[in-house]
Amino acid sequence: YFNGRVIGRTGEWDAELAQAYDRTRVYDIPDNLIRPESVNIILVHVQRYTGDEIGIARDEVLIGPEHTLRTELFYESFIEILFLAVYFTCGSYFLFLYVRRRVESENLIFGAFVYVMVAYQAIKTQLRWELDIPFVELKRVEYLLLYPCFPLFFYFFRKYFDFPRNRFMRIYDWLMLLPLAVLAGAWSHVLLTDDADNWWWVQRTFSQPTWLAYILGILGMLIYHTIRKERDALIMLIGFGFVFVGVVLDTLSNRGLFILPPVMSYVFGGFIISLALLLANRFVRVNEQVEDLNQNLEKKVTERTQQLNESLSEVRALKEQQDGDYFLTSLLIKPLGGNYFQHTNISVEMLTEQKKRFSFRHWSAEIGGDLNAAYELELRGRKYLAFLNGDAMGKSIQGAGGALVLGTVFKSVITRSQLTGAVQQYYPERWLKECFAELQNVFVSFDGYMLVSAVFGLLDADNGMLYYINAEHPNVILYRQGKAGFLQQGQELRKIGTSIFTGKLRVITDRLRPDDVLISGSDGRDDLQIGVDSRGHRIINEDEYRFVRTVETSRADLPTIWRALQEQGKITDDLALMRIAYREDAAAILDGPSANFDQHLEAARSAMEQKQYDAALTQLEQAGQHNPVARDVLLMRAVCQRKKKDFEEAARAYEQYLEHFPEDNDALFAAALMYKMSRNMEAAIDHGERLRMRHPDDVKNLVHLADAYRANRNYTRAEKILSEALEIQADFPDALKLKEALQAAQQNVENQ
Repeated sequence: YFNGRVIGRTGEWDAELAQAYDRTRVYDIPDNLIRPESVNIILVHVQRYTGDEIGIARDEVLIGPEHTLRTELFYESFIEILFLAVYFTCGSYFLFLYVRRRVESENLIFGAFVYVMVAYQAIKTQLRWELDIPFVELKRVEYLLLYPCFPLFFYFFRKYFDFPRNRFMRIYDWLMLLPLAVLAGAWSHVLLTDDADNWWWVQRTFSQPTWLAYILGILGMLIYHTIRKERDALIMLIGFGFVFVGVVLDTLSNRGLFILPPVMSYVFGGFIISLALLLANRFVRVNEQVEDLNQNLEKKVTERTQQLNESLSEVRALKEQQDGDYFLTSLLIKPLGGNYFQHTNISVEMLTEQKKRFSFRHWSAEIGGDLNAAYELELRGRKYLAFLNGDAMGKSIQGAGGALVLGTVFKSVITRSQLTGAVQQYYPERWLKECFAELQNVFVSFDGYMLVSAVFGLLDADNGMLYYINAEHPNVILYRQGKAGFLQQGQELRKIGTSIFTGKLRVITDRLRPDDVLISGSDGRDDLQIGVDSRGHRIINEDEYRFVRTVETSRADLPTIWRALQEQGKITDDLALMRIAYREDAAAILDGPSANFDQHLEAARSAMEQKQYDAALTQLEQAGQHNPVARDVLLMRAVCQRKKKDFEEAARAYEQYLEHFPEDNDALFAAALMYKMSRNMEAAIDHGERLRMRHPDDVKNLVHLADAYRANRNYTRAEKILSEALEIQADFPDALKLKEALQAAQQNVENQ
């Protein structure tokens, strides 16, 4: 209304749908209604459409000559169309670049973003009213086009800067899916209704906060790459700053906080063009690099070849130096292993194949962590084979370092034992315990960086008595009468060098028979690659009995075993095998005991039943003239002396029996007990410790040994061994009595 007269209207009053929402209108004012000398009143009557807006909410109101205003409106529409045409051309260009080079997906994302922006801006121009499309349909399309702009814009920057999709970015992407899910449900309602309040509520509640999250993400990426001094990021950050200000101003203006003309279309247009120029400049840079490579390819190939030759020369020099170190190490290890034992009753064979092989000048050698060694040792006047089959942790130089230390320590123990009379009086069990302690003390100093699994032991050359310790090494195999099997299973000890000592040190004992063969080997004997699965992964043998079967079918022949392993699969680790045969191919003893021997032995048994021990000893002496080393004769003689309570003679008799039959643990305990009864505590302790090394869980022996230490006034040692017995059986009566006696003895010492 102008001065009370209607000068124009748009749409129908009280219509269900908006017909002039967000529309620029031009109304002519008739000249006859103007009061030049008085106040002119313009009244605008507006009907509410949305729930929170009414009237002229944004843009501006102009009054002036009709021709001038219509010309300005035309130019504004023309400029908008011109901007859209420029945008569309940029988007098409980069879509074409993507079609020609699909690896650069940022061109696809940028082109799609520009197309969506062009469609969105086209629907917002005033020309939309010339299409005669209902307002509701236009708004639906406008809102559907607006939301994808922000995700596309965000992922364009992600791809342009090749931002890694780490855990944080994956969480960010999943969080962005939440508003998408809510929007999908909200839009499904909005698109099926004509209620404008619903549209605006969804836009404010979900769409605009999600846009803010994407904008902050873009800003974070640009700042990050700007800090890294990337020029493109700095240019984008400056342009994005203007865009950010434009978005904020237009958003606040749309919310009615203040009224400003829309500035986003102009600011954003400049930013889009700058991005297009950056992408084009990037494409040009790549082309320039390609042209430079084409022009200087020959020169660059020559330079690169020269660099490679120099690098190759350095690598060859380093490899020669490394091979020299390998060769020196192999020379140091060589004398530490090998067979230095000769005896008619025992034959020793060794086979060592290290995984790492190398050539140094005109020498070829191998290096690794496996070691075989055999030496001669004399203890208490008896000849022993001292053997070692070990595997140091690691490959090539690391394993060789462990083997070097292992061989050096073991040989030093052997040499010291050969030269020291006191050590030569050790029993085999004690010698093995001292050897293990020395190896453990050396390797534990490496703080777990060098561990060793090993089997080492002693074999009596005369009677075939075997003593050995297994420190987490593959089990020893016994080949007897055409059958092979594990000599002992279930290991308690961890590798040598383990800082936390677990398990009980146990000396394993066994008596070899003539023609028995022992086969010991490192874990290379089991680590065979027996095939490849469907995915190309190696299939490694996990059956430890495969090697047992191989020993049996090869009749314990070392070269045959080696060939069989190579036929079964590829050996993937160092391998050290040791073969020990006792009285191999020895002639069978056909002569049995004489009739007189049996008569005297039976008479001795009868005398013992009648408790006539002197008569029994006489008969045993006569039986011994026919067979002085008969097991029954020696054992019955010791029992008779024990029954007579001649403990000193009984101890000597048991000692003589054990020289021939050292595997008898009951006789070993009886000898220890006889020595204690005869007040020879040192000998009682030695025999008790021997049995403790063989069977650390024998409570009866532990109590006897602790009592011997108590009688020898070594209360600390007695208390330690007694505590071991009580841990095994807390209610053992003898142990409880000894505990009281030990406490009383300690109390007496304190009182004194």
